[in-house]
Amino acid sequence: MNWFFFGSLMDQEVLEIVAGRTVLKEEMIIADLPGYRRVSVANETYPALQHTPESTVEGLLVESLDATESLRVIYFEGEEYKPEEVQLKLKNQKPVSAFCFLPSPDLPTIDLEWNFKEWQKQHLEEFLHLTEEWMSSYGNLEFAEVNAQWLQSREDGDWAKK
Repeated sequence: MNWFFFGSLMDQEVLEIVAGRTVLKEEMIIADLPGYRRVSVANETYPALQHTPESTVEGLLVESLDATESLRVIYFEGEEYKPEEVQLKLKNQKPVSAFCFLPSPDLPTIDLEWNFKEWQKQHLEEFLHLTEEWMSSYGNLEFAEVNAQWLQSREDGDWAKK
């Protein structure tokens, strides 16, 4: 199944935790998604896509995730995002279809460009820990349960201290 990642899942370590396996650099192909821009989500460190006809988002196409790994990605993204099929542009190739997580209409965003390299510098270390905690609940808790725990723990600062 083809996936287009534009935020935290562009980081190889995050993707490996979520997929539950080693992901080789060769599996991560630079691709462009026309018609969108990457913006910040309010009160979060991760981004969302905003439909903007004149913009393009550079991200990663990953073609090698199987059904089980794809379900893990869907669990990771949660209810704030819905997978939808999009058309990507690759250098010197025909367009490629892939699934991309588009935000639900009620996800609050800020009109501020989200920068992957800055996010890695400022938030990656804590995000890796949070991702491990989140994914440790995969198969054990329903999304609503783990989301409620995550929101409470984040408010209390528990996961960041572990």
